[in-house]
Amino acid sequence: MCGVGTCGDINHVDVAIRGQGSAEEIGVMLGETVEKRLSVLSSVNQPSLAVRSATVKAPLQSFSDEEMAEARENMELVDSSELSFLERVRAY
Repeated sequence: MCGVGTCGDINHVDVAIRGQGSAEEIGVMLGETVEKRLSVLSSVNQPSLAVRSATVKAPLQSFSDEEMAEARENMELVDSSELSFLERVRAY
């Protein structure tokens, strides 16, 4: 099962910081993926909808001074090919 809560924010970057171009790029990729699959989708004859809500309390992640310093240095490189995907995510 999947819903809004479990899908969450699909963006691994803050598009408000990266700009509208980043949001459009992600949106176009998502739209193209959906469009490619439209031909194999089938109609739902008797749709149903259920809603459930839960509050999950999770501790905030903490970072050492060294990790924070590394992230600050890497922020200058996130738009380059010098960092791997995971290094970019860690910097954010």
